[in-house]
Amino acid sequence: ALVARAKGEVATYSECRTAYDLNDPPCKHNTSLWTALSPHPANCAHCVAVPSAPQSSDGREGNESGVSGEDRGSCPVGWAGVDCSACQTRDACPDIVAKDGSRKKAVACTNACLVPTAEETSLPSPFGATWEDGKVFSCRCGGDARTDPYCQFQKDTTFLFHVADGESSRGDEKDTSGVSRVKMHVKEYAGIPNLGEDALPWNYEYAFAPVWDANFTQCAWRVSSCLEPLPATEDCAIYECAAGKVQCPPADLPRCPGRDALGCGRGPNTTKKYWQHPCNPLVTPRDQGMTFWCSLNRTSTDAYGGGGGRLCYWNQQGVIPSFAVTCDVGNCVYDGAGGGEESVKNACPAVFTPPEFWTGDLITRVVMAFVAVALVFAAAWYVRLESASLYSVPAAAAFEHVAAMRAGGPRAPSKHVRTPSAVLGARR
Repeated sequence: ALVARAKGEVATYSECRTAYDLNDPPCKHNTSLWTALSPHPANCAHCVAVPSAPQSSDGREGNESGVSGEDRGSCPVGWAGVDCSACQTRDACPDIVAKDGSRKKAVACTNACLVPTAEETSLPSPFGATWEDGKVFSCRCGGDARTDPYCQFQKDTTFLFHVADGESSRGDEKDTSGVSRVKMHVKEYAGIPNLGEDALPWNYEYAFAPVWDANFTQCAWRVSSCLEPLPATEDCAIYECAAGKVQCPPADLPRCPGRDALGCGRGPNTTKKYWQHPCNPLVTPRDQGMTFWCSLNRTSTDAYGGGGGRLCYWNQQGVIPSFAVTCDVGNCVYDGAGGGEESVKNACPAVFTPPEFWTGDLITRVVMAFVAVALVFAAAWYVRLESASLYSVPAAAAFEHVAAMRAGGPRAPSKHVRTPSAVLGARR
């Protein structure tokens, strides 16, 4: 049993029973659902490590925040994302049992890769049927100053994006277009009311964390100039899908009694209504394509996560404007896309490291140090030479020099004198 009941932490079964019963959100690596201990819809939509488990403390792998006094908890060390499914280091990846019964170690964790490798899209999840196939983007609402305020209207909003092999690449005809074809499954979750002892037994019977479920198809990815609101001078991994099918609420969930566009119907012998996430037409995608893109170099400044994570956006033309999400990526791969860890690295063009001045071998460093020292000495010599010239003599001394010239002194004024001497000399 859980002892500490502070600002927010692991939820008991009664507090998130509908989510626990469905295992949705699908918490990974022995994590559990989080609760804000709130009677409002702000609970049960992301996962955290249990208090006894080692947790991330650097803010990068967890979802720590100081928003409204809430503590969103952390994933176990080495894992990240709203469902704690995204590896952050190869060392976190467990060994798996191969088909021949031998144990197999991971060759890489693709946390630095924003485009899918062949293994991520073509092979089933190495962790079994309870894990969804495909490259995961485990995301929370927010990431920039424009989107963050909207996340407060539907608290604890999270998204799971899974990129898998597209239909065309497995068809009978070989795709010769040179475009990487994939499909994308997206599911949105949001907080539900605390379902503890104070809740009415029937009121929250249909209070599920999933809001909508979408399958986007005919998708192609590329690495090119970012889309707005990111500057076009930066590079992004961009996924563009031409078609989509959306279910709200998801097809695997029962609809509350009397549900219509305005919400649920009333309960038995009462004016109080059942509770279920609405399908707000302003924020629910439609049956059409969508675009999803992530910056190669920017990390998020979202309010909930306190920074860290990849800054990504998604939109639907004419329906959903550019909406910021903070995403963690990272799949454990065991075949190396057919060529070991080096093959995984080659399959990730969406990794860019800005050049550094102090890099290279010993000879390069010595040469660069010599150049730097030579520049410093040259600058010092130039300053000393100029300070001794007549450029910098006081005005009084300059006039004395001119007077001496007029009294029979040296006729040719120094070319360095910047005084009325030039004018006086011309008048003579």
